[in-house]
Amino acid sequence: MFNIKKFKIYILFKNIYLFLKMFSYNFRKNYYDENNQPIFLIGTNRSGSSLISSILRQHPDLRSLSDEVVNFNIKKRRDHTIGFSEDFIWQHLENFYGDHHREKNEGYLWGHPKYLRDFFVEKFWLKNSLIYEIYKINSKKIPFIKHSFFSLRLKLIKKLFPNAKIILNIRSYKDFTKSNYDKWSRNSAYTKTFNNNKPDIGLHWYMINTIAIYHCEKYFKNQYQLFHHEKLYDPNFDNKILMDELTSFLNIKSHDFTFENVNPKYKFKKDITFEYLNLKDVVDIANFENQVYSNHNNEQK
Repeated sequence: MFNIKKFKIYILFKNIYLFLKMFSYNFRKNYYDENNQPIFLIGTNRSGSSLISSILRQHPDLRSLSDEVVNFNIKKRRDHTIGFSEDFIWQHLENFYGDHHREKNEGYLWGHPKYLRDFFVEKFWLKNSLIYEIYKINSKKIPFIKHSFFSLRLKLIKKLFPNAKIILNIRSYKDFTKSNYDKWSRNSAYTKTFNNNKPDIGLHWYMINTIAIYHCEKYFKNQYQLFHHEKLYDPNFDNKILMDELTSFLNIKSHDFTFENVNPKYKFKKDITFEYLNLKDVVDIANFENQVYSNHNNEQK
């Protein structure tokens, strides 16, 4: 039986540990090189970000933060793939008392409006601790980071790494919704609340992707690239060409990637669809807002 008192004590000590670790990181020597800006791969959960991350990590010019995420085999639980090729850093930015970490209520929809504040961060007072986790190793290779939560932290990333490059991996909302429905309606921890509440899966998808593309356009214009995940499975597209487009965007040499894990058996919905709503509206909003700020600054001069 879940013991809330023991849980709170556990989280208290975990937060103390994370704070002390963060505080020590803030004063350690890091090897941050402004000419060697990181690459961030972002996207919603259950959108295939781990797969494209595992493929990109094959490139010899990219550096993973931990050896544990390199060549990590796909694992399945209850007929679904589970997270892999993920960089678990900046944990002290998260709310461990929230429903996501407690596996309560609708915590699996961490991008839902009622949970956004648990993950959305745009400033942090000990910024050197964040930099240290990425640049604690002296290397000329480009740091490559994949974490879904960072889809809601692009403004913070811009302040730390203004010339970073962003890859936004996006999956059809139809495919995403069906995959989430199949998983969470059969997950023992969530089945009851899922079936009783009919949670807003599509809103979770919409919030994360629209916030991410809005901030990409506003803060990383010409520094980000959308990757439509379905193309990996679509016979109308050559996977090598898709990866060549990514390596060209990242300004690294072409590479002969292997695609053994790009298998339809890992794809919940077998047909190929490209329903992304009209995300161009979000781009237009960000561009218009930037123009307003620019005009105002020019008037002040």
